[in-house]
Amino acid sequence: MIKTYLTSLSYFNKIMDALLNFISFIAAFFLHKYVLSIFLHVKIIESPFFYIELFVICILLVNFIGTSNGYYGYDRFYDSQVIVKKWLSTYFQSFTYTVLIFFLFRRFIPSRGLVLLYFLLSLLFSLVFRYLERRILQHLYGRGRYLQNVIVVGTGIESEMVVKELQTNNQWGFNLVGVLERYQNESPTYKYKDLVFNRVMILEDFVKNNVVDLVIFAVNNEEVNSVRRYISLCEQMGIMTMINLDNFEMKIAKTHVEYLGIIPMITFSTVPNRHRLILVKYMIDRVVTALSLLVLVPIVFLPIMLAIKLTSRGPAIFTQERVGLNGRKFKMYKFRTMVDGAEDLLDGLRDQSDVDGPVFKLKEDPRITKVGKILRRFSLDELPQLINILKGEMSIVGPRPPIKVEVDRYKNEFHRRLSMKPGLTCLWQISGRSDVDFKTWMEMDMKYIDTWSMIGDLIIILRTFPVVIKREGAY
Repeated sequence: MIKTYLTSLSYFNKIMDALLNFISFIAAFFLHKYVLSIFLHVKIIESPFFYIELFVICILLVNFIGTSNGYYGYDRFYDSQVIVKKWLSTYFQSFTYTVLIFFLFRRFIPSRGLVLLYFLLSLLFSLVFRYLERRILQHLYGRGRYLQNVIVVGTGIESEMVVKELQTNNQWGFNLVGVLERYQNESPTYKYKDLVFNRVMILEDFVKNNVVDLVIFAVNNEEVNSVRRYISLCEQMGIMTMINLDNFEMKIAKTHVEYLGIIPMITFSTVPNRHRLILVKYMIDRVVTALSLLVLVPIVFLPIMLAIKLTSRGPAIFTQERVGLNGRKFKMYKFRTMVDGAEDLLDGLRDQSDVDGPVFKLKEDPRITKVGKILRRFSLDELPQLINILKGEMSIVGPRPPIKVEVDRYKNEFHRRLSMKPGLTCLWQISGRSDVDFKTWMEMDMKYIDTWSMIGDLIIILRTFPVVIKREGAY
């Protein structure tokens, strides 16, 4: 989640830079034509598109050089001086190369005044934009929006440094939810706000019962082995980790270096590291879902809702709390296929489940209505989850969202399926659904996470349609 969020900001900044460059280009032209031409008697160019190559070359170079300079790498951990240096370096290099290219390949001399105005306005607009962007994000973070929940594991000077950095840099968007002691019998030497100092021994329970996006391990070289098993635990459960050491080899997690203020950290992430493609995936999810809802609501949703209301008592839409990305809870929508109050009758049926593991499935469930049986056969009851996708809580393809009671009974390695957004369909849906045993189902979800690709998502979507028509494993 964190990396995808940062990648989306990077793309947003690139788009905004292109837009601001275009605005600067048009503004520079009109200032040159209607202001400079009057006072300085410069030659007037009638159309801004006479210089269109100038804008095209410049914005391409800003994008390329900015990416190389790390200007578009999200600057959450950078201070203002670092950001300004990256910004000036990117724009000075871009405009220098632009002017050189323009002079080399054009047979006339462009207006130097227009070029200078374009350069100065681009600098001004981009600086104002980045300043406002940081202020807006800091304001949102201050109001508790878009925060990533963080745990710090460790005591001593290393942990104190990390906590201090987090405490004094609220603009980073981190919400410190716990500080865990490294040793079982060690007493804390410092406090952060009103956080309770818990034993690191309960890290497993803490992660299972709380929303955790990132665990930061703050240890020195002599204490690597004391936290190695806890890093492996986080890797197993699909939680992103950071550590100020570089001598870990992980079986699943991918590593990269980031700086927490002045502290170099190694980050381990078990989710796919193709963050740009994941961002594209989520964008496609919302666009496709929005278009689908425009078509489906009048011709599918309304008739189904009417049929449900006419044949049984209760609401047409059933909502249930599910567990999503990294343990986040959300309300999942489905067309109601059971009698009203069906969840209250579950305890009396749980022993009759036709599947193993913590999931409950019953082929001849007496709670299912006649209309509900038809909807389940063709998976039409899942369609309202398009709303969850539009809200960003789910994806079109991804592991199915479990309920809390199921997650509580997961083995540690199964928690890793929560490290990607839940989906409407996945490998389980195209491989037999309820006819697949629980362990195989979990292994399929892990395989999906470890081998994720856009092409793989497309294949799953295409294979879902014939499976739904054949009604394989649907009950």
